Amino acid sequence: MQALDDRIAVGLPAGSVEVSASWARPDDAWGVIALAHGAGTGYAHPFLAAFADAANAHGLATLRFNFPYSEVGRRMPGPATHAVATWAVVAERIADRAPELPLWAAGK
Repeated sequence: MQALDDRIAVGLPAGSVEVSASWARPDDAWGVIALAHGAGTGYAHPFLAAFADAANAHGLATLRFNFPYSEVGRRMPGPATHAVATWAVVAERIADRAPELPLWAAGK
């Protein structure tokens, strides 16, 4: 199984932006975890990548993603409305790719 690099469009009040993401689904997937990064990091942070690898090894699909502020290189989180909008489109993306699997949201 190999992770698939992805881009996800997020509609914000000032317009739409795209954020980077990584999707991985083992053949025997029984659930999905959406993994968010912490402030000052991004979706490619080694901790999140290793966590996703471990989850994949135990049959969980993963979608790691950036929030819009991180995508443009800022370390301080943006407005809560941006985070809510991002989580909403992440959940939609997962529902499109794995509608039969239960979803958990997690982060660092």
